[in-house]
Amino acid sequence: MKLSDALSEYRLVDLVGNARHEGGGRPWISKEAARWLSEARIKMAGIDDSVFPEEPRYLGKDLTQYHTHDCLLSNDIPFIEGLAHLDALRCRRFFFFGLVVPAAKLDAFPIRAVAFVSRISDGG
Repeated sequence: MKLSDALSEYRLVDLVGNARHEGGGRPWISKEAARWLSEARIKMAGIDDSVFPEEPRYLGKDLTQYHTHDCLLSNDIPFIEGLAHLDALRCRRFFFFGLVVPAAKLDAFPIRAVAFVSRISDGG
């Protein structure tokens, strides 16, 4: 099977946001937004460090209020945090590859995130 045929069944990633927020005023993914993403049956969610994954008052304190993690992960939607250099992408659509290290009995672990972009401009 040719690689192009194998990849045809996968969807490209749509980059839908790349804000430049810093500090405590950064936005976060609300419970309603997490539910909407889950119901839209997205393949994966990823954020850079300009967005909090959860409401800031609960970060590191009350895991029962981690609605984004619970909603996405309980629906088998991978959630990638801490993506870097999204602003360097010259297009809004690309193939994403998360290169993992074989690790067991962990709920999180760093990956090497790689974006493959088309030579043909997507207009975005």
